[in-house]
Amino acid sequence: MAIRSPKWVIIAALVSMAPDTPGVFELWDDDEVVFVGATRGLRDELVHRLLEDASDATHFSWEITFDPGARERELLAEFEHEHHRPPRLNSRG
Repeated sequence: MAIRSPKWVIIAALVSMAPDTPGVFELWDDDEVVFVGATRGLRDELVHRLLEDASDATHFSWEITFDPGARERELLAEFEHEHHRPPRLNSRG
């Protein structure tokens, strides 16, 4: 099942409000998921990817989970089942 949290516009204030807990996140380019990731600290990872790395993403969403690796694999498998490919930025390795 996909992340059910809202899709947030990338604004520094919204990124910095993400919880500092383990979880998974999706980066979006308008209506397309372009990356799925897992982390032990959502806020720090999102700040790094979205604000410091100047990502091309336009939106983000996140979900708290205490087994981020397993949830990331589930989300990627669901995406690949539907689209027959990984998200664009996940396929870069």
